[in-house]
Amino acid sequence: MTEQVPTLLVALTPAEAGVAAYLRERGFRVLVAAHGAEALDMAVAQAPDLVLFDEECGVLDVESFFRIVRANARLSRMPVLTVGRDPKRASLTKPLRPDRVVLAVEAALARAERAAGRGEELTRGVLGPLSIVDLLQPIRVARGSGKLVLHTPVGEGTIWLSEGEIVDARLGRYWGKKALFRLLACSEGSFELYPAGKPPSRRIYEPFDFLVLEAARQKDELAEQLHQLPARARFTAAVDPRNVPARPSLSWLLDKLWGEALTVREIVDALHLPDLEVVTTLLWAYRIGWVQLVPGQGDSGEELVTPELRRVLLRRLGRNAQRGQALAKIAVLGDEPERVRRALGALARCPQVQLRARAQWGTVATLDLGEGAILDLVALPGGEELAPLARFLLGGAVGILRVEPAEGWGWIASASSAPAVELDLVDAATGLRALLGRLADVPAER
Repeated sequence: MTEQVPTLLVALTPAEAGVAAYLRERGFRVLVAAHGAEALDMAVAQAPDLVLFDEECGVLDVESFFRIVRANARLSRMPVLTVGRDPKRASLTKPLRPDRVVLAVEAALARAERAAGRGEELTRGVLGPLSIVDLLQPIRVARGSGKLVLHTPVGEGTIWLSEGEIVDARLGRYWGKKALFRLLACSEGSFELYPAGKPPSRRIYEPFDFLVLEAARQKDELAEQLHQLPARARFTAAVDPRNVPARPSLSWLLDKLWGEALTVREIVDALHLPDLEVVTTLLWAYRIGWVQLVPGQGDSGEELVTPELRRVLLRRLGRNAQRGQALAKIAVLGDEPERVRRALGALARCPQVQLRARAQWGTVATLDLGEGAILDLVALPGGEELAPLARFLLGGAVGILRVEPAEGWGWIASASSAPAVELDLVDAATGLRALLGRLADVPAER
């Protein structure tokens, strides 16, 4: 078997461009980019083994190149050698000596190979460019063992693989398939992928491909069935659990609801069965009368929009949405997480707003205006280290709710043209109503 030839991506000024030819003569496969932006495009498309980046190559600066590359799952461990005039900042200083460039390239490639051989952390980044399934595929294809650690709006979780198959998952107090299906439904957050390590005792026995397809099916069916239940209403058992046929999911559901009054979310969180199984059982028991609504606990309260305004929002935001899916998202931001949390709590006093349990950023709440007019409220994380994730979550937002103080969000004006409204902690519904009114007045950008 022939040894694989390393691929180098080179972005240099014309004065240093001769180095590329020298590297080719030394046996490397060399890709040449005309400037920094082209180098980024080529890196994402071809995932080279190393990048040689001149700080003066133009269009895209080295700091931006580093930040974007390190946030990409496939490129986060790729060596990048910088070329510049300051020896304290650059890996290689000008003028370049081709022989020294080759030595630096070979040393960087050797370090990367040794790190991978020791089974160190393979990669880290943010979800979005790649899905969780994409991240698991390298271990799956190699039939290896490892784990994927996830930091998501629904909590921190881990998925373990052994010999290329998923053997267990954990999310907070949940484990097994309930945890796995919740994690596979996530598209926001950050991760660390470890290509080695001893997995825990096996709790999941189905094949990898079956689990991936089943997770997608359950996600779609769960959304459809939740749409048929009043999300904010409370349910209670209408019959004694001892008087119904012995069926595990039904018995556990009625036992949990006997003498209790719980919302759909509380019921789903209370049972350790996969979410779809819980909701399917609840919906069936509700329809035949074994579970009933607690009197006076149904949805009520002042409507946030008039029927006319709702129809305008449906027409302007819902061109591509399917039944039960959100039409669009509204970003929520502020400098102080506690004030943002309190503002969301104030919004939750509106019957149409359903908070997600324990979510601190990402999709933190759902706004159901009726007739299929559903919007997601997405909280943006603060701080410089999470700025790339905040920009990703902001993408596609049709409106912004600002919780003062919000002095650290000056970049929003250049990143989004969506209308913004201040959210008052005392009367949050007024701010939300004002934003919905503005969304109905201006065409939405999709």
